[in-house]
Amino acid sequence: MTTVIEIEKAIKQLPRNEYTKLRGWIEDYDLEKDLSKSSADVMAMLDAEDGGESQLTSE
Repeated sequence: MTTVIEIEKAIKQLPRNEYTKLRGWIEDYDLEKDLSKSSADVMAMLDAEDGGESQLTSE
């Protein structure tokens, strides 16, 4: 599957239980992306507060 249209068609053909699993996976994926971005934002803010020194490497 390489296009959104193909993916949409495939999703429409999923049995209900498989569709439910897919929705759960998408929600988890979005949450992980949001948390990762939030963590990076917090680290950048902390780095800026201490004059640019990395909180992870002390550089």
